[in-house]
Amino acid sequence: MVGFFDYQLIYLLLLILIVNFWFSIRFFSAKFNPASISSFGFMVAAFMCVIYKQEWEMFELSQTTFLLLSLGITVFTLTCFIADTYMRQKKFKRLENYRISYLSKDLFWLICIYEIFAYFIVYRYVLSTTGISDLSRALEELSSSKFDGYNYYKKPWFVSFNEFNASAIVYWALFNLSKMIALKENKGQIIRLAIIGGIGFVGSFLSGSRGGAIYMIIFAIFAYFVLRIKLTYPIKRNKIRLKKVVLYFVGIYVGILGFAKTTEIMGHGQEVAENPIYYFAMYCGAEIRNLDIFIANKNMDSKYWGEFTFLELYGSTKHFKDHIVTYLHPFNMIKGNSLGNVSTCFSHYYQDFGFKGSIILQILIAILMSFLFYKVLASRTLSNWTFDFWVYIYVFLLQGLAFTFFSNRFFEWLIYVNFKRVFYIFLISYILDKMITKRKTHIELC
Repeated sequence: MVGFFDYQLIYLLLLILIVNFWFSIRFFSAKFNPASISSFGFMVAAFMCVIYKQEWEMFELSQTTFLLLSLGITVFTLTCFIADTYMRQKKFKRLENYRISYLSKDLFWLICIYEIFAYFIVYRYVLSTTGISDLSRALEELSSSKFDGYNYYKKPWFVSFNEFNASAIVYWALFNLSKMIALKENKGQIIRLAIIGGIGFVGSFLSGSRGGAIYMIIFAIFAYFVLRIKLTYPIKRNKIRLKKVVLYFVGIYVGILGFAKTTEIMGHGQEVAENPIYYFAMYCGAEIRNLDIFIANKNMDSKYWGEFTFLELYGSTKHFKDHIVTYLHPFNMIKGNSLGNVSTCFSHYYQDFGFKGSIILQILIAILMSFLFYKVLASRTLSNWTFDFWVYIYVFLLQGLAFTFFSNRFFEWLIYVNFKRVFYIFLISYILDKMITKRKTHIELC
């Protein structure tokens, strides 16, 4: 008979993560910081492990997994806190103006028409390539193909080019939408930018996954909070209000239901409708159990230095592309319950660098993110561009950090995958900025 004390490690892990999260929002200069973002994801994952402790046999959680997660997150939080203490001693020049560009009706409609055209091409490609007339089934087929060793459905350059353009425009719109909301600017402009973002949000599902749509939402939310910090820093550390906490948790719950609901579009509605909370837990929680299984069964060594941590870098080079192992983890099942095959960022760190190396890597990531946060605050006087370089880079990597509870998203994004998009968005931003004639460059900030 398994009792309460048999699960003591997962309970203790959850407690440590809660303390990390509370410390990061209570004692840092801004509640929205790298430490709070990192600890929040792992805290939610640990909470889901407690809920499904019997189904996932969490009494088997090893001391190695417990120490790796608890020390890894705590060291990250403390490193960020030291950097934050240093930044509080700096006197940043108060932001006196911020450039705002107003989107004309003509340019707004031109962008919308192009977005619809680009995503219509993708839509036709999905149906014609899979040979399935039903969109949900076609997307399910497209999604399933990505789990094979190679992608059966490689998009023609014309389809990829226009889809990439549309995606870049959407991120430009979301950034400016967040800026408009943060500055409490023109409501008409906010609606126009929201429509552009909404078209991109719907169109992103045509990729066969929900990742693109989720990243768009998180990008807009993160950009808003970072811009608000940039406008008001240094911030008085106010008490945490219960009303806000309740609203945040309601928002999270609605997000969970929305996340599960989208599976109907992707062709998995029936299996998720039975237990949407478990489906969410499999994406945000089971990774800890998978990490424990991985550590217990680790039976291979990396061929190259940092092979799995820097997988995207190795995969982008011709010499290594055909020699690296693409998938490190199999799909796991416990008592008929699927756990998926992802196991937090620590599985890759541990595979390549061992226990001590994983902790050191966490310290280095914390230093990098703290440096970027410093640059965001230091660049108080902006250029004539509508796009703030340091804010975007910081938000972009903050997204990767937020998903480290899931997999090695931080280094995947840092090294290769999305940096193409970063520079391309700058190009799109520059072109659109040149097309916009009505601007507001001096505003009174509260």
